[in-house]
Amino acid sequence: MRFIIYVFFFVGASVQAQDSDSPSNSATPVFADESWRPSSESLRQEPTSEKKDRRSQELNPDRQQPPASPPTGTAGSERQRPVQRRFNPPPVVEKQWSPPWTFKPFLETQAPFYAGLGGAVVWRNQLDLRLGIGTVPQPYSAIIGETAAYYGDNPAYSEAIQDAFENNWALRGQVEYGFSQHPSRWFLAFGATRIQTEGRSDIPTVVQAVTGEDFSNLINLLRLAGRSTDVNIDGHVVILDLSLGRYIPLNDQWAFKINVGVAKVVDAETEMSTELPAFDSSPGGQNLINATESDLEQILLDYGVSPTLGLSLNYQF
Repeated sequence: MRFIIYVFFFVGASVQAQDSDSPSNSATPVFADESWRPSSESLRQEPTSEKKDRRSQELNPDRQQPPASPPTGTAGSERQRPVQRRFNPPPVVEKQWSPPWTFKPFLETQAPFYAGLGGAVVWRNQLDLRLGIGTVPQPYSAIIGETAAYYGDNPAYSEAIQDAFENNWALRGQVEYGFSQHPSRWFLAFGATRIQTEGRSDIPTVVQAVTGEDFSNLINLLRLAGRSTDVNIDGHVVILDLSLGRYIPLNDQWAFKINVGVAKVVDAETEMSTELPAFDSSPGGQNLINATESDLEQILLDYGVSPTLGLSLNYQF
């Protein structure tokens, strides 16, 4: 009996001594297999989120885990970060307001009936309204006369027309429509020209040859009175023309224009007078003068047709 008591006392003392030497394990979990027990160092270093992921993978081995992001630091810097492109908005260009109408002066010629200068109002670089003042140069009136003489089969027509256009001035208007707004563009033009004429012509060699009228009485009266046998021929001519042309820009301000077309005399009026007012006012004199005026007008209307060539130099403000 005493032996048994000694044994229990010895065992109890040994257990108590073992418990006093080992650390308190009241908070330490008990594992069936010591390999599952993590070390205290790993418990302090492993983040809570990683433990949850590892634990979830152990419980669900078939579940695919997303790839772990590289840790921050030197190892994470080895992975290239996506380059963020900076958006640069296009520069804002302020449009300068420009009026739809512009003005440009010009020098032009429409051979064989006009040469002058003027100005044009241009709408959106497509519609031109042109107005000019000029004259019919002597080479141009010679071309008109030669044309009338050729088609009328009467050489006297040439000298009579040149005499009638001896002093003249012209007013011209034209409308041009461009087929585009490009500086180098084709255009269609319609023009009208009014020519005011003043001239003198010799009765025996020109007027009588042109009209076929008998001026013998008037010639004798003028010679007896010591007056000139020339007659004054005043009047006007209206010419319409249609042409097709093209602008050729030389630089930002200057442009050259060329066009070809056809022109026709649509109206002509002449007034004749002599140096004998008494003869002009007499019935016989009025009949002779009226017949001569009608003949000259008819010549211009019948044979006043010609091809045209237009050249113009334009300045753009």
